[in-house]
Amino acid sequence: MQLFWNTCLPVIKLSIVLFYQRIFPVRSMVVACQSVMAFLLVWYIAFQTTATFQCTPIYHDWTKKATEGKCIDFVPFVITLAATNLCTDVILLILPTREIWKLQIPTGKKIGLSIVFTLGIIVCAISSVRLENLIAISSTDITWSDTYSHLWTAIESSLGLVVSCLPSLMPILRARIPPAIGSVQQDILVPRRGSNATGGR
Repeated sequence: MQLFWNTCLPVIKLSIVLFYQRIFPVRSMVVACQSVMAFLLVWYIAFQTTATFQCTPIYHDWTKKATEGKCIDFVPFVITLAATNLCTDVILLILPTREIWKLQIPTGKKIGLSIVFTLGIIVCAISSVRLENLIAISSTDITWSDTYSHLWTAIESSLGLVVSCLPSLMPILRARIPPAIGSVQQDILVPRRGSNATGGR
């Protein structure tokens, strides 16, 4: 599960960053998005490599009682992993805020668009709960004390995928919620060539 989580979260965040870069094609946002993508790449390589080779030999990770070897201190590793992941969650949450309120659209639509983007705060909350559970892990009995953190890991990955897909659900939302929120798709979620909605480049 650890290797899957290490891959799943960066890919989801990469899709969100690329989406930001597409709908906010201003220089400041492009630079910010590219910086986040570079960080996600470094983050993935660093933690995935460490997770893969956390024990020497590698198979000692799942045969500790039958083989001789050594492993890194697991608890500090996963806490660092979760803490840095939470930081990127917060960055993705606040990244589009400035550009949204610079859009030349009615205030009601700005509010509606802000609501869609800030739904990611749910994932931040889940990440915080997961981090709290990781901190509570006991190195003397990892199998028992790590139970809830595994549960929150699965929830975080699944919910992150749902949140990343929310903007594409705007046609459905337009049919169910007030026009001030639903019609945002026509103004920003479907970029138009030559549009000045985001201001000057």
